[in-house]
Amino acid sequence: MKSNKCVLFAMLSMVVVLTSAGLVYAAPLNVDTITDDVAKTACDDATENDCSLRGALIAANARPVTENTIFNVPAGTYILTQVNRCDYISNQGISQFVNTSALCFAGNLTLVGAGATEVIIDGNASDRVMLVGNNGPVTIRGVTIRNGRASGGAGG
Repeated sequence: MKSNKCVLFAMLSMVVVLTSAGLVYAAPLNVDTITDDVAKTACDDATENDCSLRGALIAANARPVTENTIFNVPAGTYILTQVNRCDYISNQGISQFVNTSALCFAGNLTLVGAGATEVIIDGNASDRVMLVGNNGPVTIRGVTIRNGRASGGAGG
């Protein structure tokens, strides 16, 4: 009986090692301001108001796709007002860029909001609220997305 437990433990250990191979989890980015500011990319937990949602995305998109970056987004309404360059891989596998007011997801990213009734990402009637490229998987949960309009064009 003891040897069966050892074999089972060894098999489970191999599964854990195999499923986690190649994944690197970067330190989470904690958004600390509702201001839409492209310059607030530091995201140092010891400094207040240095990590906007857009700034955190800009910083994370510069990381290798093999790093899974988690964004913790506290309650608030995040109104998109700025434009920045978004580099992404299109549906056709072509590297492209566009200047956009949409939030640019171009990596292995997970956005975790405090709850759909608590976190509002407001597109401010822009063309798109979010642009998600094929650079890596993106997970978004616990937010409400509103006030965007898709009119075709960038991102495909």
